[in-house]
Amino acid sequence: MITLVDVVVVIVYLAIMVVIGLIASKRIKHKDDYVLAGKRMGYSVTIGTLVATMIGTAATMGTAAMGYEYGMILVWQAIAIFVGYIIVGMLAKKIRKTGKWYIPDIMAERYGESAKVFTTIILAIAVTAIFGAQIIAMGLIFNLVGNSLGISYTTAIVIVGVILVLYTFIGGMIAVAYTDFIQLIIILVLFVLVLPIYVFTDGITFSDLRQTVDPEMWSVWSGLPFLFVVGIIATYLPGIIIDQTIWQRVMASKDEKVAKFSSFISGGIFLFYSIVILLLGITASVIIPQLTNKDEAIPQLIISYLPNGLIGLGLVAILAVAMSTASSTLLIAGVVITKDVIPAVMKKSLSYEQDLKASRIVTLILGAAGIVIALTFSGLFGLMMLAYAIFTATLFFPIIFALFWEKATKKGAFWSIIISSIILIVLYGLDKPLDVEPILPAIIINLGLMWIISLLTYQKDTATKPVFRDERKEKELERNIQAKMK
Repeated sequence: MITLVDVVVVIVYLAIMVVIGLIASKRIKHKDDYVLAGKRMGYSVTIGTLVATMIGTAATMGTAAMGYEYGMILVWQAIAIFVGYIIVGMLAKKIRKTGKWYIPDIMAERYGESAKVFTTIILAIAVTAIFGAQIIAMGLIFNLVGNSLGISYTTAIVIVGVILVLYTFIGGMIAVAYTDFIQLIIILVLFVLVLPIYVFTDGITFSDLRQTVDPEMWSVWSGLPFLFVVGIIATYLPGIIIDQTIWQRVMASKDEKVAKFSSFISGGIFLFYSIVILLLGITASVIIPQLTNKDEAIPQLIISYLPNGLIGLGLVAILAVAMSTASSTLLIAGVVITKDVIPAVMKKSLSYEQDLKASRIVTLILGAAGIVIALTFSGLFGLMMLAYAIFTATLFFPIIFALFWEKATKKGAFWSIIISSIILIVLYGLDKPLDVEPILPAIIINLGLMWIISLLTYQKDTATKPVFRDERKEKELERNIQAKMK
C-alpha cells in the first residue's frame, strides 16, 4: 500500500531533477555544452547515460509485460540491442573522426539537403513518439502515487510531462547526462537487487516458479511467431547502430577510448538487466495472475512486496527509467529541428545564442506534442516498436550506404526513403497483414531500392565519397598519384 512517505519520496525526487537542471544551466556557455555536455564525459557518466537511455519504459515495464505474457523469448530484443552496442563501440573511432554528432549531417554530405530534410522529419516523428511512450509510463506511476490525492491519469500525464520538459528545456545535455547517471544507480539497485530479493523472499521461490510456469515460458525459441521475433531483431539491432542518442553520447565522451569501451560495457549491462526484468515479468504472471494491464506488472510487484519508503523509491526507479529515455529523445528532436529546419525557413544561419534559444523553444513545443501522444495512445512495447520501425525501416540502409559505400547516390536514398515509408504506413494501416511485422517488407524494400537505384544512377565524376573513408587507401592513392606525377 502506498503511504504518505512514498508520495513524499516521489515528489522529492522530481524536485531534485529540476534542481539539477537549474544547476546544469549555469554551466552552459555555448551550444556544445547544451547538446554534448562540453565533450567532457568520463566512463561513469558515459556508461550511465548510455545504459539509462536504453533502459526506458519499453525495456522495463514493456519488457516485463511481454515476459508476463510470452516468457523468455523476448530476450532476443535484448540480444539485438547488445549486439548493436558492440557494433557502435567498434565504430566509435570513425564516428568521432567525422566530427558529426547527428545523422542529418551525414545524409546531407552524401545525398544533399533534401535527404537531410527527410531525415530530420523522420527523426522528429520517431523520437517524439518515443518521448510520448515514456510519459505514458510516468503517468501510470504518478497516477498510482496520486490516487489518494485524487489525481487522475490525465492530470498525472500533464504533471510529469511538464516536469520532464522543464528540466530538459533548462539544462540540456549536462542535465540529462548527470541525471541519467543518478537514475541508472537507482534503477540497477532497485530492479536488479532489492525487488528480486523481496519478491523471492516473500512471494515465491525459484522452485515454485519452475513447477508453476509453463515450460515454454522459459524457452527462447517458442512463445511468439518466428517472424515477430525476426521483426524485433530487425527493428532494434539496426536501430541502435544509427540511434541518434547513442551517437550523441559517443561524441560527448571525453575521448575515443571512453566512447568505445563504454558502449561495450553498456551493452552487457543492458542484456543482464533485461534478463532480470523478464524473470520478474514471468514471476508476476504467477503471483499476480489475471492482471488486466500487463504494463503494470512491475509497479504492482513494487507495491505488493516492497516495504513503505522503498515503495516510493521503487516507483521513483520507474520514473527514472522513463525520464532518462524521454529527456534524451526530446533533446535530440529539438536539436535536429533547430539545426536543419529553422535556418532553412529563415534562410540564414543562427548565432550561438539564437541557436541555443531556438533549441529550447523547439524542445518545449515537441514536449507538448509528446504529452498529446501520451494522452492519445496506450501500450508501451507496441508504441516503441512503431517508433523504432519508422526510424529503422526508412533510414538504416541509406545511412549505412552513406557511411561505407562509394556508389550510394542521392536518387537511391530519396526513393528508398519515400517508398519504404509509404509501405510501412500502409502495412500498419492494414493491421499487419499475413502476420508479418511491417518493418520486414519495408526494410527489405529499403535495401533493394537503395542498392539498385544507386547502381543505375551512379556517375563516378559526380559521386560523393563515403563518410567513413578508408584513410590508408586515400593516402596510398595520393602517394601513387604523386609518384606518377614525378
